[in-house]
Amino acid sequence: MGRTSEVFIQLSEIAQADRLSGKNLRPYIGSLHLQTGEDKYIIFPTDVSKKGKPSFSLCQFIQKEEETSRKFSKIRIKRGGIIQIKNQKIQTIEEFRSIIAPLPAPEGLELFYHRNQFAHVWGLMGIMKVDETFYCDKEGTSCKKALQTLLREVEELELSPELMMENIFFREDMKATMTEALINYGKLIQLRRMKKYAEAKKFIIELIRSSRPFFLPSGFIEHATVIAYYKGMMAYTNKGFNHKKNLSGTYYFEVDETVFIKKLKDLEFFRKLLGKCSEGEFLSFQPYKSKFKQKYRGEMTVELNLRFLGFDPKEPQRVGNCTLANSVPSLHALVNMKSLDEHPLAKNETICDRANKHRFDYKVFTFHFRTSVTERIIKIIGRHHNEFNEDLDQAITKMKRKYLRYCVAGKFRDHKQEMAKVCQFYTKKMEELILSDDGDCA
Repeated sequence: MGRTSEVFIQLSEIAQADRLSGKNLRPYIGSLHLQTGEDKYIIFPTDVSKKGKPSFSLCQFIQKEEETSRKFSKIRIKRGGIIQIKNQKIQTIEEFRSIIAPLPAPEGLELFYHRNQFAHVWGLMGIMKVDETFYCDKEGTSCKKALQTLLREVEELELSPELMMENIFFREDMKATMTEALINYGKLIQLRRMKKYAEAKKFIIELIRSSRPFFLPSGFIEHATVIAYYKGMMAYTNKGFNHKKNLSGTYYFEVDETVFIKKLKDLEFFRKLLGKCSEGEFLSFQPYKSKFKQKYRGEMTVELNLRFLGFDPKEPQRVGNCTLANSVPSLHALVNMKSLDEHPLAKNETICDRANKHRFDYKVFTFHFRTSVTERIIKIIGRHHNEFNEDLDQAITKMKRKYLRYCVAGKFRDHKQEMAKVCQFYTKKMEELILSDDGDCA
């Protein structure tokens, strides 16, 4: 046996290729954080080559203060059994073993991956210890993962007949509109990640000219905000990191589409619009209220000559789930804008009046969304994990507290009985899910 083949077999053993080949472990590994201050490496099998053999990837975990960053690299075996990772050459398998951390059990990684998804949806805080080297955070997750969660639920929206009520979010035309906007959002996130700005720009212009709905990923590298767009109306949602002169919620603006399209050709402006900027650039770019009443400043406002239409306040984001925290209320904004096709604003009616009209429907949608995600995840990982059971208890407590806050604050006065019915319905459903073994309600 040649030295190259010998090293390949040894790498296969380290990466557990016989057991893990064909599994996509990258999303799970991408959610790991270091518990120690030392950089660590993990090797895992990836794609199968044309010769039917697994190839290997390396993830380098880099600890900087309290943050963990990750760098993925392909591993290549050169003649003579030399292991090459980018420009680095490792001469012996013993030297390679010395830098590798054991791969956590994939079954455990999958559990933590789905628990993170659940916690992100419910806005839970804390960490989940994987082993002595790694932990998973309950809060942070990728834009792609959060979007996939939301898109799947929107595509399959179906209001329970037990509630016996109409809801604009569950109408087929609105489901189609929200689904299209989220799909376009996903494509733009992908193009942004690949730095294909010319293609992203062309795609946005096509969407504007064809009057199709879309979400723009915005913000900055550590915080995701969302811009919902439909037929010359723009809804900017930010519930988290904000300009000191702004509040948590959605700002509605009118924009001249000719001006918007022309400005998209400015690469520097376009980069900031898509959130490829620093924190400082973001703060000066986003719309913010000036000292003059109803006047807004910020590079985005000035360059696009935005006309302020109204502000819809939302409860501030309290945990690190910015993608969902801003995407979900952006669906509320999109439904408000889309509804104008059928019922244009009446005399003296504002877009915020329309938002208030749909606020109860929106709250029902959010209860449904979170409960449906819970049902899916229980079916995947079961009910036999004590720590996950604690997460479920936290979620039910949050749901009950929401209703109490609505009562104390006097919200939904026009829908008081309906809101009580909705909260009781979804609380009962959550309790049934927790008591069941397979995630099916009785």
